[in-house]
Amino acid sequence: MVRIHSAADPLLMAWHGRMLADGDLDHMFLGRHRAPDAFQAFFTTPTTELHTEVDDDGIWLAAWLYRRTPGESKLFGLWVRNDRRRTLTALKGVRRMYEFILGREGMVVGLTKQEALIAPHRKFGYDTFGPFDVEGEPAWFVVLTKDGYESKRASVRV
Repeated sequence: MVRIHSAADPLLMAWHGRMLADGDLDHMFLGRHRAPDAFQAFFTTPTTELHTEVDDDGIWLAAWLYRRTPGESKLFGLWVRNDRRRTLTALKGVRRMYEFILGREGMVVGLTKQEALIAPHRKFGYDTFGPFDVEGEPAWFVVLTKDGYESKRASVRV
């Protein structure tokens, strides 16, 4: 895993461009984090922790944790580049990310605005809540515990 620390890191801005071109940016981030400067600021602030896997085409897997205030649960996000989705390589990478992060945190909380991702979240062991209105669109909170992940791990396939 690669950790990106600098706003000037070309991988970070190439990732933003790829997400924008693939139509992923609007699904993955709240409006206030979509502009290039805001995106850079979000991922380079000390309250955000970014972990990535990289190939010759740049970031193909990214997972991030964000905590607004000390003691607050960390919000979790995960993205797989379009050309890697639904592959064994992606599944293995996602599992590595979950095992690394859940091994440290024990639980993660996320938000999805994609109803089509509710079933895949549940297959990984997430509990889902919603929908709720977020920026005028339906969104679901998703919560994954280490125990929930472990209980479903063997059944998740490509």
